[in-house]
Amino acid sequence: DAVLNIATNPTCTRTFSQHSHATTGEFDLEYKLSDNTNVYAKYARGYRQGSVNPRGVGFLVTFGQEQVDLYEAGLKTNWRGAMPGYFNVSVFTNEFADQQLQLSYIGRGSPTSGICACGTSTIQGFEMDGSISPFKGFNFSGALAYLDTDLKTFDYPAVGPAGFPTPVVDAN
Repeated sequence: DAVLNIATNPTCTRTFSQHSHATTGEFDLEYKLSDNTNVYAKYARGYRQGSVNPRGVGFLVTFGQEQVDLYEAGLKTNWRGAMPGYFNVSVFTNEFADQQLQLSYIGRGSPTSGICACGTSTIQGFEMDGSISPFKGFNFSGALAYLDTDLKTFDYPAVGPAGFPTPVVDAN
């Protein structure tokens, strides 16, 4: 729970609150193909709590929680011998719901910004890394990662702060 009291003068107090809760967890499956090779699959659910933004105006004062579902699968290997080394690779997808997005307004008066829990997106990609040691004292290592991000929806709040125009947003 986040609660904030703002006293603008001795006789005026504004109180804001935001409550967040979620069940999170992780489920893993692993299979050892050999002494040096392991494959795995994983599902996890996480969340980021909502909060209060004391500098926000109107609907930007509080914002709700964000949720993410993670799916991942991969391979991990290592070997010994004349040229010891390792190689790891994973592919993943992150599905965000009620994603916390930063909104900014430039209008009459001072510019303002805040956070809303108003988007959905998918982030997917892969990662790989490896190393090989062709002779004692020398290692050759490398890593590569790729991300593909897609903001699927942006549910812009219907009412903007007083004195600020409501922007037109194209989520495509």
